[in-house]
Amino acid sequence: MSFRPEPRQSSAKEFANEFNAIADEGWRHAGRRIGIWAATIAVALVMTWTGWNWAERRWEPSVRSIEFAGGCDPDEIGFAKHLDLVNRVVYNKAHTGFDAVRLLSGDQGFYYYRLSRSQEYAASRHGWSLQATIQPIQGLASVNLDLGPAGGRYDLHVFLDPSGKQIVQLTTKIEKGIDGMKYTIEGPPDAFHDYQLICGSGVRSARLLVDGVERLRGYSGHHEYRSDYGLVFGTLLYHSDRAEAVFKRVRLEINPVD
Repeated sequence: MSFRPEPRQSSAKEFANEFNAIADEGWRHAGRRIGIWAATIAVALVMTWTGWNWAERRWEPSVRSIEFAGGCDPDEIGFAKHLDLVNRVVYNKAHTGFDAVRLLSGDQGFYYYRLSRSQEYAASRHGWSLQATIQPIQGLASVNLDLGPAGGRYDLHVFLDPSGKQIVQLTTKIEKGIDGMKYTIEGPPDAFHDYQLICGSGVRSARLLVDGVERLRGYSGHHEYRSDYGLVFGTLLYHSDRAEAVFKRVRLEINPVD
């Protein structure tokens, strides 16, 4: 509309059409600006996420070893409890202190320590060592390492066979029956044994030492029941009504940069 007759529209309808055309053009211009800003923000977010993800994979972790030792409470050193699990501290031989923890379950239960992405990728790049001192009592005593997206899952299980001999197993399958590479340990059924699973830099398979002697090699782990729990130790039913095991030590060491 105009106070001068020359530029004035001939009708209200004409004015309305012109007004709508101007408004539509304004909205289209604003929409283009909003679209450009939205695209810019989306690209920035993707670049930030990609950069962070790349950095997490390449950063070297400040903490390269995680260890449970003696009769301390795993909860107090960064481990968390999962599922059905009861723990009891175990006295040393002189009954002057505690040097182990006894884990009991009516089904399965474990302690876990989640690894950071940088720890997972550093372990995958440079290699790692998983150590444990275990006495199985009934069911399975279990120590696991799950490297999340950086690698596979590695399970070390110890149990008693029907004759009372200790069997150590490097598990390769779970879903259709727990099974894997096995070694029979001579000696009394109630003895503690030291286990060390070693995976070198650039190698996807590990070798097993029992009491310092290599017994199994070429263990590549598996990819079943991946939960990204990191370092795990616990006990579960296996040809038994209860599960029970004693742990003196569990340690993960991520190799230093080559």
